[in-house]
Amino acid sequence: MKKLLFTLAIPALLASCAPAVVGAQSYNPVALETPLSVVRVAPGQSLFVQIKYPRNMLGVPESLFDAVVINFAQRAGVGDVASPENRADWLKMTASDLPKGVNVELIQAGLMKDIRRTRDKTDSVEVSFSEVVRVVLKVTAQPDAELGLNLAELNFTGNGVDDSEMLSLSVEK
Repeated sequence: MKKLLFTLAIPALLASCAPAVVGAQSYNPVALETPLSVVRVAPGQSLFVQIKYPRNMLGVPESLFDAVVINFAQRAGVGDVASPENRADWLKMTASDLPKGVNVELIQAGLMKDIRRTRDKTDSVEVSFSEVVRVVLKVTAQPDAELGLNLAELNFTGNGVDDSEMLSLSVEK
């Protein structure tokens, strides 16, 4: 009997360790390569998407990034400095020009110093970074959503920001 229970427990244990599907949860979003990349969603699907907008693209004042501090003692890997991020709960977004049956909502926003390269020198650490606004969006297509490629408009506001960006959405089976 113990052998049978052990045999049944192994597949259940392995299934519980299965990796999460990218885009199915807000903590594991699909990362767009550029803000202009196409978001592909199927009817009846919800997809979490991460977009990194350059600071100037959204008009975020440089002064807001002063509070995002690089910790040179905290390393993400061998010699790599971690990219620091501060939440930007003040950033709001509304979407317009969405295809029928599609909804886009802002789940999370942060101001990030996105570390591109770290180089250790004899008496210092040199980093190259860009200042970005990282957003996580939830894109939901109803089962009867209109198929095809559309351009939606995302309107960002808050703390001196008042900007609009286009979002390419493709609803496809």
